[in-house]
Amino acid sequence: MEILIIGLVIFLSSHLIPSFYTARKKIVTRIGIKNYSVAFNIVSVVSVALIIYGFKTTNDFFLYTPPAWGQTVTAVLMLPAIYLFLSNSVRSAPSSAQAITANPLSWGVVLWSFGHLIANGEVSSVLLFATFLLLGLTSILTSKRRGAKPRQERRPPFSQELIFLLIVGIVYSVLIWGHYYITGAQLI
Repeated sequence: MEILIIGLVIFLSSHLIPSFYTARKKIVTRIGIKNYSVAFNIVSVVSVALIIYGFKTTNDFFLYTPPAWGQTVTAVLMLPAIYLFLSNSVRSAPSSAQAITANPLSWGVVLWSFGHLIANGEVSSVLLFATFLLLGLTSILTSKRRGAKPRQERRPPFSQELIFLLIVGIVYSVLIWGHYYITGAQLI
């Protein structure tokens, strides 16, 4: 459990730095953008490794019993979460989300983590998904304060977004069917 918590604290604190422009600017001024980027990536990889190892080796117990409908709600929330993840991950993605919000990734993280909090009551899952929910919400709130704007001024043509939605559907299907192989948790 300790390793999971250490990994989450490192991940959360390192990923909150970009949300607070003044703190990030001081670090970048002191060490340079290239060194900052390298350090950020190394810390991210190390913290993710600690999270995965800590999650897999934790002796779990339930904080609460998830509702019977929890997995269904999560499955429904995952489709827009994946849409939002992919909208942010591919700069030129023909996604309306890029015209609506400055942070589609953060909104995707919020949906993903909220859905998984509903479906999982084990302490390790609650720690993991609550941390990411906090990170996503903080990112959204601080980006609004910094004046972040959506990347695109207009929505893409419907035909292009339809192709993007088809790709989202394929990724969603692969994740549903492959969830056990990725996480060890059986869905289907």
